[in-house]
Amino acid sequence: MDCEPLTGFRARRVLCYPRGDGKCRNLVYTIEASGVSKICFVGRVLVPGGIRVLGKGHSSLVVAALLDNGKIAALKILRVDSKRDSLWEECMNLRIASVHGATPSPYLCCEDFILMDLIWGKSLRDLIEESSLTIKHILEALEAAYALDSAGILHKELHRPWRNVYYPYNSSKALIIDLESATKGCGNLTRLAQAIYVRLAGKPSSKFIESLKGYKEHCNRYYYNEIVKELMALKNVFS
Repeated sequence: MDCEPLTGFRARRVLCYPRGDGKCRNLVYTIEASGVSKICFVGRVLVPGGIRVLGKGHSSLVVAALLDNGKIAALKILRVDSKRDSLWEECMNLRIASVHGATPSPYLCCEDFILMDLIWGKSLRDLIEESSLTIKHILEALEAAYALDSAGILHKELHRPWRNVYYPYNSSKALIIDLESATKGCGNLTRLAQAIYVRLAGKPSSKFIESLKGYKEHCNRYYYNEIVKELMALKNVFS
């Protein structure tokens, strides 16, 4: 794997993205003190200079990090030009959600970065593009969304879930990533289920809409099961 120490040119480029400032030296020192020895350049996203990262958003960058114990983790760093003040609230939400089995688990929460489990796997978008999406994958995604609802955390981006639902290679369940814009509440299941239904079958049935409304009002397992029944009826989509 292509990795280099935190003081390396490419490592500093991503840790202090998109430009270095007065905080950069202290940030590198703090990350190193947290047990990170190297930054590894893997992922599909390229930042200027042809540097590979796991993800890039308006507020943060996600890279692979080699820890002192030899484990590879995900490191989410607040961009120096971010309008957000801190990643602390996101990390607190991750802690709660991971206990419910909905998200990766964080190791360390800080104002400027989060150190957490790295997911090696495929996204919901990958499976659709490969034509390898199955009913089992859908059920796993719905279960993850229900777990996030049970945690009382509303993702707010699951009406476009394709890059936010992941299927780890070493697990039999789906996980939801990127709680950057999350708030308190319930509704992850309805947003995810409707997005999948429309993508696979077009206009939702009246029965499906009724089930979504029931879940939105009560947020319970009964309406969860009703939604699952309606999606299971789409089995012919996968034949």
